[in-house]
Amino acid sequence: MIDLFLKKFIAPAMVPISNLVLAVLDIRLFPRYLFSKRFTRTYYPEEERKSKIRVFFDLVWWFFRWGEVNNLYYLYGLDTRRAPPMKEYIGRVSATRLRNKINRDYRGNDYSIVLKDKYIFANYFRGVGLAVPTTVCLISDGEAVYWGSGYRSFAELPASGRQFFCKNTIELCGRSVHHLAWSGNRLFVDGRDAAPDFLVKLKGSWIIQERLEQHDDLKVFKSRGVCSLKLNTIFRDGNVEVVFSFLRIGTKFDYIDNLKTGCCFVRVDTEKGLLEKWGYYKESENTRLSVHPESGIKFEGFKVPMYQKCVELAIRAHRSLPMIRSIGWDVVVTREGPVLLEGNHDWDITTTQILYRRGWKKWFKEAHSRD
Repeated sequence: MIDLFLKKFIAPAMVPISNLVLAVLDIRLFPRYLFSKRFTRTYYPEEERKSKIRVFFDLVWWFFRWGEVNNLYYLYGLDTRRAPPMKEYIGRVSATRLRNKINRDYRGNDYSIVLKDKYIFANYFRGVGLAVPTTVCLISDGEAVYWGSGYRSFAELPASGRQFFCKNTIELCGRSVHHLAWSGNRLFVDGRDAAPDFLVKLKGSWIIQERLEQHDDLKVFKSRGVCSLKLNTIFRDGNVEVVFSFLRIGTKFDYIDNLKTGCCFVRVDTEKGLLEKWGYYKESENTRLSVHPESGIKFEGFKVPMYQKCVELAIRAHRSLPMIRSIGWDVVVTREGPVLLEGNHDWDITTTQILYRRGWKKWFKEAHSRD
């Protein structure tokens, strides 16, 4: 009886309480979104802006409505008078809680480990016949416990002439992902000289995968890493639907394509596979551009190669894992075709609200409601 009481009444209350504690700690950041030149530059300079007083009340409203400081206020374009109503948006913390409640509980079981663990992910989707990166080996505390694709030791990697990625099997958002390359017997990790025993000193669970060679049409962006196509799918009533998609374009400075490393996010027309007009960069830069700064390529109208094949791959992948309601897929387009890089049960709705410049609260709540 006590266990039932704790599970039904106490445990659900603990998440909002912890969120409130974190929000109170983050309230110290409030002044930066009112007075800092770095954090208050607009993404929409062509539009008339709200007054400081109005911005203050917007931030206060968001704080009490969603229990968080809205560090995406300017990325959302809420600082302009033409901004969509804030009540249509959903806060990140609340969206995370609602999404996880559905995605991590299928009839009492949590299948998200299939997506969270990169080793399990690669083996699961290869097993159902889908293209995934080639896994060279699995490392546990510096020891290779499994070898694949013809390799049998670390010493064989330099002689292959290939480049690789070494990834922690659990870490998210590009954390603990390292690019590996050899020049003779010299190992370079993320472009820097590394000790020869780098791999045997790794702690925890890691995999080494062969680096993917992206499609020639995407090489025009001149990024150091590959561009990845993000496709968000939802499984309802026996059907899989691609709801929205965007292209992540890396930079010439980093192999990892996320906002923190300076990459660009560009919305993709889900019907035609064409890029929309604007690309958005990391928060601290407050940058929205119509042309890729490093290559000079215009975003609007750029066609993502093999887009429909990418859509078909994401749909097939989700059909093989219907126990998770919504998934954000990362797909890399290679010369041979699209490859499923990863899937995220904990995908972030904030990027969608940025790129579409409107709130997705209504859709998000309906998509993650109990049937």
